[in-house]
Amino acid sequence: IDLLLANGANPNTVDPSGTSPLILAAFGGHTETVVSLLKAGADVNARTSDGTTALIEAARKRHADIVELLLMNDANPDSKDANERTALDLTFARLDITALTTVGPEGLDATLDEEAKRIVTMLKKASKQPVSDRLAKHMSDEFEKTIHLFGTKNNTVDGLGEFIDARLVAWTGFEFSPE
Repeated sequence: IDLLLANGANPNTVDPSGTSPLILAAFGGHTETVVSLLKAGADVNARTSDGTTALIEAARKRHADIVELLLMNDANPDSKDANERTALDLTFARLDITALTTVGPEGLDATLDEEAKRIVTMLKKASKQPVSDRLAKHMSDEFEKTIHLFGTKNNTVDGLGEFIDARLVAWTGFEFSPE
């Protein structure tokens, strides 16, 4: 990429869907390419036709180092894609509550990897949106999907919401109030 950029390649060229090299590099976890593109003037807040940004892709794929680079270069942490999801929403979306119904509450720690923790912390500091409200909404939606999937609250699912609330408060360091 450095050779292409040195020979005049435009770092903001996009494909037919509006995807820029920076978005592709962020999605793929290519940190050095992200650095090169940013140095060459790539638009850190460029959007695809569906509103996706490099920050959204990096968060979705849990590339914490790239999230950090993008935020340091003024990526907007509150940008939303066409489905009204932010980078933070997509980080939370990887918390698979339905898996907890089979492995039980102890499985939550396995779902909360270190990369996700770093990303949430960075986005929490950079964002103007109420992080706790977004988390509460996501957890509420996922819990309802789980209940719907199993048809009723059973011994595995019963009380899971309170457990998740307590674990997420401990993990993230912030409280949220239910809707």
